[in-house]
Amino acid sequence: MYRARNKNGVTNADNDRRGRALKSALLAEYGHFADKRIKNIDRASRFLVDDREQGALASDGQPYGWFCEVIVDVLSNDKISMILQRQIPQGAAVQAWMTKYNAQVTRPFFKNQMTFEVSRADVGKLNELATAFISIVRPPARYKEVSYKYACPRVADSLERLHRVLVNYFG
Repeated sequence: MYRARNKNGVTNADNDRRGRALKSALLAEYGHFADKRIKNIDRASRFLVDDREQGALASDGQPYGWFCEVIVDVLSNDKISMILQRQIPQGAAVQAWMTKYNAQVTRPFFKNQMTFEVSRADVGKLNELATAFISIVRPPARYKEVSYKYACPRVADSLERLHRVLVNYFG
């Protein structure tokens, strides 16, 4: 069977597997890959979607300790892998969400990390997680970690923004 190939020898099926269209949508929204040096869309798949440019970096260029990093890795045009790491806010609603979607927090390299996949069919779980994070700090709630006052709204905003991008892309 003959498959049409572009000048680099890549078929349309290969582009679908690599998630080229979804990467283009994420590039349009976020402006760059996680590694800002990479310009070729076929060489990277990871995006930082946590809005870290808005006052979350210390003088050494690393995120503050209270910051929750939100990273997206494009698996295909229909699926992404989400990684939340460092200071992941914890509360009853977040635990319920983790139980519902079978997500766990692990500690590779001495930092908390939660990884889960989002596909075209279940993109709504991003909004559910954002709502769970906001419920931690919504008055009259009490929370032990003072940094949650800043971390929860920030990570919820990042998840809602990503949800909007994916809903617009998936149609």
